[in-house]
Amino acid sequence: MQFESVKKFIHTGYGKVVAILTVIATILTICGHFRESGPEHNPALFGRWESNYQVPTPSGMTTFNVITEYFRNGRYQVNGTLGITGAFAGTDFNTVIQISGNGTWTADDDFLTFTMTGRNAKGDHIQFGDQNIRLPDMNKDYLPGNSDELKIVSIAPQRMVLEGRDTLGNPFTIVSTRQKSSSSN
Repeated sequence: MQFESVKKFIHTGYGKVVAILTVIATILTICGHFRESGPEHNPALFGRWESNYQVPTPSGMTTFNVITEYFRNGRYQVNGTLGITGAFAGTDFNTVIQISGNGTWTADDDFLTFTMTGRNAKGDHIQFGDQNIRLPDMNKDYLPGNSDELKIVSIAPQRMVLEGRDTLGNPFTIVSTRQKSSSSN
């Protein structure tokens, strides 16, 4: 593999990966149980939800393993990992990024709407073929205020299913399970 191919990936591919990560990181923060509109009317949502799912991307796959906690005041917090695998110019690449985020949420019977107001991503390298390439600071490219919505497919006391759309408009499914909370809600 030539160094020029690696440089091209970093300059063009990295920007696309960061854009996809921003959209997907916003989507991944949402897991919960919803009834009436507004967080103050959704007591079944309060608490911690674990989600482990994959979203196809144009160059590969993004895998999420996160825990999202919903609070009574309409705010949420998310922590976990984001794994990215794929191929560019015939060479495989992969990385794992630690993510955290927060924002606000509201829901009605059909959709969960959320806005991410803060995000922190920590990933220092990407494995590109047999080369280990240092990543620039991904937090510099983040603009707060990204909003999205997920369709509520089904709800049960310990499990819920949501449907999102990737950057190309294709549907993907998020299955979340309720976790024990370290604080009372």
